[in-house]
Amino acid sequence: MKAIDACNIRASRGGTPDARWAHDPAIRTAVDLANTVKPITGADELETVAAARGLLDRHAPAAPGPRHPTHADLAEVRALRGTVRAVLERATHRRGGTRP
Repeated sequence: MKAIDACNIRASRGGTPDARWAHDPAIRTAVDLANTVKPITGADELETVAAARGLLDRHAPAAPGPRHPTHADLAEVRALRGTVRAVLERATHRRGGTRP
């Protein structure tokens, strides 16, 4: 699996890449969250509370609120990451595209 690119997320009906998604703060946050794990190498960039805080800080418009994540928050975000990645992969490759 390769990294997900927000520019390649396909439009909801037409199936063609839609670069407008690359500028949506929520989509950019979801893509960056999904890409914190590298399936090929097994590297995980979201192993600490500080890493979770850094992700939130980089995406303040899409993730408003206090920046004091706990270990429980980290566990929740890591659990959510797999679902987010699966949804984005499906959106990226749904119309006859190849899976990464």
